[in-house]
Amino acid sequence: MPKSIIDPAQRVDILKAEIERAIGELRNLAVDPVDIRCGEHLSFEVRPAGDGDWLNVYRKDWGGTSVNYTGQGLILYVHASGEDSPIVHTASVFKEDLETEAGELDAFPSLEGPVQTNHQAVQHG
Repeated sequence: MPKSIIDPAQRVDILKAEIERAIGELRNLAVDPVDIRCGEHLSFEVRPAGDGDWLNVYRKDWGGTSVNYTGQGLILYVHASGEDSPIVHTASVFKEDLETEAGELDAFPSLEGPVQTNHQAVQHG
């Protein structure tokens, strides 16, 4: 019996969907942030769904970057490495400066539509 061959591009799409579903489920179940390694020196934090649109990315020995989308806009914090690491840089952008005009194409079409989880669909945008 011949084995079914999946095109690498199809496999990427399948893995992406599985990862999005798993992250959505993890956000719904987690009470505390969960650190996910995605490379030898790189990790990101999956926060509980109730924490809003907040993402932390860490690089071993370099510190981390916090990306926080609020109702007013975007706030970025860059932290040095270490336990009580100081914030070495901040940036903020108002919501109005980030929004696309009506009728413009969104730069991130993958954020359109629901992200499926075992419990519910979480709508982006």
